[in-house]
Amino acid sequence: MSEGFEESAISRLPPRLQEEFFELAGRAARRVAEELREERERILELKRHLRFRPIPAGLAGDLRVGVVDGSSSPRLSERLGYRIGVYTGCYMVFDGGEIISDDDDESMAAGYIMAPQTGSSLYTRKLLSLMRTLLERDLALRCIEKYEVDLMMIDGSFYGFRARCSEIKDKELLGLGFKIVGWELVREVYEKSRRLMDSGKTIGVIKRIRTAAIDGWLLSRNWRLEETLNKNDRSILRSLMRSGEYFDYRDLLGDRWSYLHYNGLKGWFKEVKREIEGLPEDEKLERALGHVDKKLRTQIITDLAPKGSAGEVKEEIFREVVGVRRIYVRLSPHAPPTCIELGRGVDLESTLAYLMENANPATGLPFPLDLVDANVSVDRRIAKEFKQLFLFTSLAKTLRELGHESIMTSRHYIQLDGLLEKFSSDWEIVKIGSWGGGSLEGKLRASIDRLGRLLDHVIELQPDITFSSGSVEASRISYGLGIPHILISDTPHSPVNKLVAPISEKVLTPWIIPDDEWIDAGAHPKRIRHYRALDPCFWLKDFKPSREQLKELGLEEGKYILLRMPETMASYLRMRDERFLNFVESLSGILEGLRLVILCRYRGQSRIIRRSLKGEGVLVIDKPIFGQSLIYYSTIFIGGGGTMTQEAALLGVPAISIYPKELPAAMRFLAENGLILYYP
Repeated sequence: MSEGFEESAISRLPPRLQEEFFELAGRAARRVAEELREERERILELKRHLRFRPIPAGLAGDLRVGVVDGSSSPRLSERLGYRIGVYTGCYMVFDGGEIISDDDDESMAAGYIMAPQTGSSLYTRKLLSLMRTLLERDLALRCIEKYEVDLMMIDGSFYGFRARCSEIKDKELLGLGFKIVGWELVREVYEKSRRLMDSGKTIGVIKRIRTAAIDGWLLSRNWRLEETLNKNDRSILRSLMRSGEYFDYRDLLGDRWSYLHYNGLKGWFKEVKREIEGLPEDEKLERALGHVDKKLRTQIITDLAPKGSAGEVKEEIFREVVGVRRIYVRLSPHAPPTCIELGRGVDLESTLAYLMENANPATGLPFPLDLVDANVSVDRRIAKEFKQLFLFTSLAKTLRELGHESIMTSRHYIQLDGLLEKFSSDWEIVKIGSWGGGSLEGKLRASIDRLGRLLDHVIELQPDITFSSGSVEASRISYGLGIPHILISDTPHSPVNKLVAPISEKVLTPWIIPDDEWIDAGAHPKRIRHYRALDPCFWLKDFKPSREQLKELGLEEGKYILLRMPETMASYLRMRDERFLNFVESLSGILEGLRLVILCRYRGQSRIIRRSLKGEGVLVIDKPIFGQSLIYYSTIFIGGGGTMTQEAALLGVPAISIYPKELPAAMRFLAENGLILYYP
């Protein structure tokens, strides 16, 4: 047996049993294939009854849009004799492509709950969920009033919080000096949700869907469960809708009964079947939906109506919940349709046009919602993309001088595009693909989406060779089309290089990086080539310092210390990052006659720094900038990263590294040669 070969479990069985299992697997595969074929036929038959409308184009205009999201503890802590949970919320405001709420200290808020450890923890979790929802509603209302937004997006359904509210009606929530009864909390969340419904500006974007109203409609045609598809509505619509279309439940179900009623037909079918048994066919639907209406009425009123409510109050609450208009919009061919709830008075056409024009093709959600969901305003990869921009514009310039045509691509990122265009006016940089948001799934979908789009672009251009600094998409396409791909990188430890290095024709890297580091990343030893330069040399050789940036920031040459915050500090302060904040506070306290200029990586970093350090002696910069001139005219540079620290050393500026991890090879070289001081 060859080394590294692992015998499969089935191969260790007697041959007769192996044959039996293979035969069973074949039968199962044929059965699944037949079921999928039948399901496809039924879905195509269903399509004849569904109406998909085109999303209007060009009607969005310049809208000011607010977005709110929140989160809460996935687990409750019970260490202090109580069940304790925390929750947070934030809003962001977009005016065109610009975020205008970054410096708003009211845009983020947090809270906590304490509850006795007796009884079920499910009640505490429900209370925590309601407190988070209340915070989200408060932030949304504040955002509407403060910024006069044209459109407000909340995460989730307007009244999705109602489930199981009746279970906590007698529970109490303990906090620091306050107490709230469950019913009072439910009433407050309901009233503020209704205010948003009545604002004429608010929509709910629902990411997780279990509704099966279409299956309920199929059931109502012949009352046979086997005729349903056993899929939720989004799954069915994904098979039928094209990108740029929307589906309105009212086109299928009419105006009298809501999607909740038809969803109830499926959920309560056993009861419904008994209710309609023996009735004439033309009476069954009315009786069935009437039965569901009673069930829904009891459920909604029990969950949301205060004790002792008058009949008209109960009826009003019921009509409010079942009357919410819900549609599905397909914003991307690469993601499922997005479910949208429309508040009263919201202009449907301009809202749909805005969603389509500002959709993330990887997630199928609006870009603003992806950004607030990630709870950061700047993707942590922006610094890397700046470096790639410098490197490849320098390379393209050299290739142009040698008579070669160079074509560059980048991905779309709302915070970076304007700066890229300003810097690279001499180059046509084609933006293909986009940021995938904060989740791993979103990033993967974005990569898959960019792979397809970039493939079309490469096939059209037919390049002779491709270069990247670790692009999974560029290297994979090049390998698949037989185009040589050259990897240029000084970071063999980057996770993407395990995918890129093995399929690259050559790996170009600084001479100070050991081959073993690239071999560990999967590169073939004979394909590694070294150049005697650090990467910043490529763009610094043509660098000419300019005092224009100093004037814009109100700085004087040689009268400030420049500090670049480390990558490890996330958008909120973690306990292990306190030492960086303590360091900054100590540094600001000992400077005499010098200003401290702090380059932050995230908006969250800047908020923390601004709250901790006040006064004219500190300048916090949280927007992407090109910092070479800022480095050049500084007295000392203190770097928490890699590229800017290398730039400072090569520009002759005294540089101190506070890199929080083991130094990469390029940084070790600078430290060993006295070009930077390293204080881990």
